[in-house]
Amino acid sequence: MPFFGLKVKFVMNIADVDDNIIIKARRKRLLDLEREKSYSLEQSQKLGIEAFLAYAKANLPLLQSVDNLASQDENNYKERRDAAYGRVLADGTLSREGNPSDTEAKSKMHIVNMDAAAQAIKNGKLFEGAEEILSPYLDSLLKETIDTSDQTISTGLTQHMERAFTNDMDALNVLRPDSIMRVTEFVPQIVTFVERILKRGFAYEAIGSVYFDIAAFEKAGNTYARLRPDSKNDKALQEGREGVLSKSLDRKKGSGDFALWKKSKPGEPSWSTHTAMAGRVDILSAPSWLPISSESRWTSTLPALIWRFPITTTS
Repeated sequence: MPFFGLKVKFVMNIADVDDNIIIKARRKRLLDLEREKSYSLEQSQKLGIEAFLAYAKANLPLLQSVDNLASQDENNYKERRDAAYGRVLADGTLSREGNPSDTEAKSKMHIVNMDAAAQAIKNGKLFEGAEEILSPYLDSLLKETIDTSDQTISTGLTQHMERAFTNDMDALNVLRPDSIMRVTEFVPQIVTFVERILKRGFAYEAIGSVYFDIAAFEKAGNTYARLRPDSKNDKALQEGREGVLSKSLDRKKGSGDFALWKKSKPGEPSWSTHTAMAGRVDILSAPSWLPISSESRWTSTLPALIWRFPITTTS
């Protein structure tokens, strides 16, 4: 496409595998499988109450201080909810100070899910209103039963969302990209990319995963966090960058080192690298988002003007 006299090829990079996609797709599959089973009313209510309690404990901890949380009486639940989160429901704050923040917004979202679940359990229609509390509970029990070799679990979700996004952009009269690059189509190139970083001494293996070695990178005279030096020691940013599925795999040399290749755990999709990556053959794992973003951009040779953002040196 022309752009101020320049010929530009518009390439859209789609990260069609990351921690959030893995979790959402897996939960959807588990919920669909449970929905196909025959539950008696008693079994359905038992499952619903268990999921209800687990969701409250994980997301609305103040409810734990109110008696009889497990009661199936909808009116009693509402009384307990109002006693614990009345200030939030009235657009106040949990601390009684300042303005509502994301914390209060998330609490409201979880309350909406709990309200719908309480009504669904009361009506005996668990799979027609309690999905938001049921899917994480089923995931906690059954995630290791998922066939991780079935890549359609994730691609079914990502393709659906890609179509929805494209339709929205069409409705807004936004031009479609010249090329679309999906991460799952570039796994071999990502493996090669990570291997190059390992060979240069800028990465290391830790319990099957491969991490970028920031100290080694800087020792070689390179600059890390070039665009945002202030973000280098931002712990919250580092944790968010790693993803929710990586916390138990943390055996890093430096707290800021980030994953280039993540070892899969039960219930997570995997790719066989067929390579001796860091001395290990056939690591079954998922690429992390950093080489996903970098390598899928760098492997596209385009006879046009390209803006490239090497994530590993600017994050």
